[in-house]
Parts: sequence; C-alpha cells; structure tokens
Amino acid sequence: MKQFLIKRIRNYSVNAVKKSIVQTNRNRKDLQQANQIAIIFDSTKKDAESIVMNYCEKLRQMGKKVTLIGYLPKLKKADKVPSFSFCTNSDLKNLNETKTESVRHFLKQEFDMLICFFETPNIRLEKLAYATKAGFKIGNFCENHFCFDFMVESKGMFDFKEFALDVNKYLNKISISTKKLELV
Repeated sequence: MKQFLIKRIRNYSVNAVKKSIVQTNRNRKDLQQANQIAIIFDSTKKDAESIVMNYCEKLRQMGKKVTLIGYLPKLKKADKVPSFSFCTNSDLKNLNETKTESVRHFLKQEFDMLICFFETPNIRLEKLAYATKAGFKIGNFCENHFCFDFMVESKGMFDFKEFALDVNKYLNKISISTKKLELV
C-alpha cells in the first residue's frame, strides 16, 4: 500500500510539472554540432564537484560553451559558497517564480545539449531538467522517466566517474562525425 501511494504521488507530481512547463520544439544535435552545453549536477555527492568540473573543462577545451548549475538542498550561513552557480530546494519549489537570479538565467538560456549528473529518481532536479530549454537531454536511467531523450543505465550504484565515461562512450557512438572525443 505504501509503495502504491508513493507511486501515485510521484506520478501526480510529474504530471503537474509537465502541465506547468511549456516545451518548445527542440533541435537535436550531437556532441560535435553542439555549441552550448548545460550541466546539472548533485553537488552533495562525494567527488561530484571535481569530476564534473574536469568534465566541463574538457568540453571547454573542445570549444564548447558550458553552463553549470549544482544542487545543494540547503545553503546554511556557515557553509562555504561554491564556485559554481547553484540551486537549493527553495529555488526548485516553483520554477516559474524562482527568486534566484542564477536559476532564472539558467532557465532563460537555450542549450544544444543538457547532461544531468544526478542519481534518479530526484524529482527536484528532474523538474529543473524538464524546464531547461535544451535540444538533447541526457541523464541517468530511471524507469518511467519523463524528461530525458537519452538515458544511460548505471551498473549498481550511481557513480559520477562511471556515468561520465558511459556518456562519453555513447555520445561517440551516436556521433555524426567520425572524430572520437575523449572527455574523461
């Protein structure tokens, strides 16, 4: 009974998000064609920041413009402010009326590709991913997902390094160009 109730609440939340956010027509591009790349990541996980920052740097070396936003459930006054744009639970409650400038700016931009470095399900970050204007959205596999065009299944527990390697491998396989990219 408990699982059934959780599933119904989740489906209700997902459908409410779908109705509240209007999606535009999306132009999908592969990694070589993509110029603007957005990355959403869960910065609460161990080693997440260093792995994602390294991944971003490799993309920038390829000439890509990378916009990064990390997730912190709650930022306390004693916490060190991160060096990247971030969002908190309060920012993600109602994306249409968010008060944080970095989140508003992120949602206004149009990207060729969105790569989501977070373990699923994570309804808050899924809402942010769904609301992002991106032509091609990549994320971790989760049954009954609604916001990604391409999902990468993790073997066992979600690991940022393994996920980055898998994304790199699959982006090279679906690439139009014959040039292989080494991102990790």
